[in-house]
Amino acid sequence: MEGNTIYLTRVKVPTELEGQGIGSSMVEQVLQKIEAKDLKLVPVCPFVKYYIDKKPKWNKLLG
Repeated sequence: MEGNTIYLTRVKVPTELEGQGIGSSMVEQVLQKIEAKDLKLVPVCPFVKYYIDKKPKWNKLLG
């Protein structure tokens, strides 16, 4: 974090659990918390960027 901006640098799910929606669930929960705390987001992690591209409602968090 830096000020009111949070940098999501990495989301990692064990290989054997990939494809089960666990990463998406984690990102969704984190985005909800970021929104509730009125923070801005810089998505460094490629998966977080991909997730936000698929769910543009979260573009409002980008800072």
